[in-house]
Amino acid sequence: MILILGIIIALVGVYIFYLKFQRKTKVWSEEIEVANDIKIPIEFMSSQRKYYGGHGFGWGGGDDRSSIKFDYNSISYSHKGSYFLPYVIKLFKDNFYVVSFDRTNMSKIIFRFFKSDKKGSFKEIKAEEFPKHLAVQNRKLKDTAVYYGDETKEMMKTLNPDEIKNTLTAKMWFQLERGTNYYEMPSDISLDFLKSYKEKYLNE
Repeated sequence: MILILGIIIALVGVYIFYLKFQRKTKVWSEEIEVANDIKIPIEFMSSQRKYYGGHGFGWGGGDDRSSIKFDYNSISYSHKGSYFLPYVIKLFKDNFYVVSFDRTNMSKIIFRFFKSDKKGSFKEIKAEEFPKHLAVQNRKLKDTAVYYGDETKEMMKTLNPDEIKNTLTAKMWFQLERGTNYYEMPSDISLDFLKSYKEKYLNE
């Protein structure tokens, strides 16, 4: 009886170990407006464990791996990494800038900032090196807001402080201006701050 139980436990262990390496991968393309009147197709890849038990089982999370890939002006650009979730991809002075939402540690979610080089690679930069006027979400936008905090295409065009106070864009602004990490921020950013930031960096 003990032998049979041992075999069953061993088989379950092998099966769980096998499941750890099964992954679900998705590849798709989006046309992104990276600057005024400049739209380019960008290929995205997202991959994570198909089955995982979470931290309670000691396996960790879904082991997210993501990438972007695109061509512009005869240069092939690409970047890949863990928990690389780009919400901003902008072109400025022949360089691409990216803001990624990093959820590696769910209790300490942060923004990460990247800049391209002439060879098409992306290197992480400090928040203070990111051009403040580029910090406007241009991916994962909805046509119509369903829940509080949903970002819509119209909201990112008008940037009305009353409407964007709980968006990722508002929180990017707060970090760029105040140096506060996402996980340390209030749920709503103050209207006075948003009006001031918009006046300083986004009003032409």
